[in-house]
Order: sequence, then structure tokens, then C-alpha cells
Amino acid sequence: MASIFITSQWAMVPQLFVFTAGRRTTASLCHSSRPARIATASLHRTCGGYADSDKPYADYLPATIAQDMLELADVERADRFHILSHDLGGPPSVALAYMAWERALSLATIETPFFGLDYPGYTDPRVPYWHLGMHANMDIARFLIEGREEQYLRHFFRDFAFNPDAIPEEDVREYAMQMKQPGNLRASLNHYASIPEKSAQLAELAKKKLTIPVMAWGGRSSFACHCIDSARSMAPDAEGGVIEECGHWVFEEKADFIVDQLRRFWAKAHAL
Repeated sequence: MASIFITSQWAMVPQLFVFTAGRRTTASLCHSSRPARIATASLHRTCGGYADSDKPYADYLPATIAQDMLELADVERADRFHILSHDLGGPPSVALAYMAWERALSLATIETPFFGLDYPGYTDPRVPYWHLGMHANMDIARFLIEGREEQYLRHFFRDFAFNPDAIPEEDVREYAMQMKQPGNLRASLNHYASIPEKSAQLAELAKKKLTIPVMAWGGRSSFACHCIDSARSMAPDAEGGVIEECGHWVFEEKADFIVDQLRRFWAKAHAL
């Protein structure tokens, strides 16, 4: 079997951009092209899908994206793989873990908003995070954001971080450039517009417990314990926790920590 790392920033088959950096163990990573490259910099292969992949007009549901990832894994002849997600890559990564439990070696979620769950103390992420609702109103969101992409992104990179300088200036400009490309903002907003449907789909999946190893981390200044608490509602033995002095951009703010955690977690999962 070819051993690879696969990353997907909302990648859509059939047109999926793949960046090859090397070979080793297989991991399917959903969302966030820049953080993904940092996390796997010494671990080889990534593919960032959002910027250069198809931007469909509909069906951004977790199970659909998970199926796309499974088809990509089949093309790559990856019989077994780890799943790693950040932010809105979390819902499709959870769906992938349920849909491919016999192939998935593990699931790791970083700073993931979990929708549709029901456990004591659960708070829907749409309550504390204003932009989730705003982005779901796609017409108004596009009207307010278009032409101001860089200023808008700088707000999130600064205010959603513990370290406001965590995102390098060149990356800010790269993200802004990508958001300005035809279809990119629309495709991004589609992920928010489909949150009600995502919630229903994930609620149905979560009726069963995950049996694969699960790890979840949240930044203290961002999702904090929401990530590990939500993960344990689906997988009681999930490990992870809260990263101190860290916000949403874990792979930039605490790169060494999260890479070490992933190496240890994947090695432990392989030993099972």
C-alpha cells in the first residue's frame, strides 16, 4: 500500500488539487491548508483542496465530503488512514470516522466546533460565535465582505488568537488573495449555511459511540473544553484537553506541542 498524508480543505471530488511533499503513514486531514502544512511539515504529503479544487453550489454536508475523502483514499490505494481535522473540517472528519470505522486508524480534531450534540453542559457553537450565524446568511455576508477580504480576515487572525502576531504577514496576504478568487468566498460561506443540516446529520451519527482512538484539543482562548467534552460524548475514552496560552490557530501558536501530540497519538494508535 502506498503510504501518504492527505489533507483536504473542504476538497471536492472530482477536481481536487493535491500537493505532494513525501510519503509515510496515511492521514486524511480536513480543512485549513496553511496549518495543515505546518502540522505535517516533517510528516509528508498534503493536499490543499479549497483554493484550487471545485467549488460546488450545493451539498456541503459532512457525509458528502467524507465520501469524497474515501474516494480519494481509494484512488491513492490507502486502505488504512488517520483522520486529522481543524475547525470546520471537524464535522466531515467525524462523519468519515463513522463511515469508515473499519479503515480509520484514529481521529484527531483540533479546535473543532461540534454541532448537533446533546450532553450535559453542551453549548451549540453558534451561541458564542457570532460569525457562524452571519456567514449562514450568505447574501448579506458576501455584500459586507467582498472588497474588504483582507480587513475581515485580519480580524479573525488577530482576535481569535492568544498571540495576535501568530499568523505571518505573508500568510495573511495569501489567504486574502485566495478569498478574492472566483467562487472561494461563496464556497466558504456554504459551509456555514449548511450548519442546520450538518447538526441533524451529526446528531444521527452520534447516537452510536466511536470505537477508534480519538484525540481532541482546544485553545484556552477559543473553544477550550468544548472540543474534548464533545469528543468524549462520542468516544468516552477520547484523550486531549485544553492548550494553555493558545487561541484558534493552534498549528501556528503551538506548532511544536501539537506536532508532538500527533506523533505520540498516531504511534499509540498504530500499536493497538
